[in-house]
Amino acid sequence: GKVIMNLWEFDKRALFGGKEIWNDRLPMRSEYDWFRFYKWDGDRQYPCAGMVEHCLTDDDLYLSGNNPCDGIPQFGTVFGRKPCTASCMSL
Repeated sequence: GKVIMNLWEFDKRALFGGKEIWNDRLPMRSEYDWFRFYKWDGDRQYPCAGMVEHCLTDDDLYLSGNNPCDGIPQFGTVFGRKPCTASCMSL
C-alpha cells in the first residue's frame, strides 16, 4: 500500500514555509511517528487485504509513480503527453 502525506504548500503566496520559495531543496523529506487511517464503513474494497496491491484499479495507479526510489512505475498521460520522470539518487 501507499500513503501520501501532505508536507508543503506550493504557490506564490508562500503561506507555509516562508517567502524564500526559491530556497526550497527537493526532494523534501519528512518523518512521522504515527498516523491514523480511517476506513469508511461502506468501503468493501480498500485497503487491500494485507496492504498488497491486488485490489488496486487502473485509476488508483494512474500517475502514482511519484517517488523515483520506490520502484513504482509511472503509468498514464497528462493531456496526451507522458509526464516527466526522475531518476533515483541515493543520499
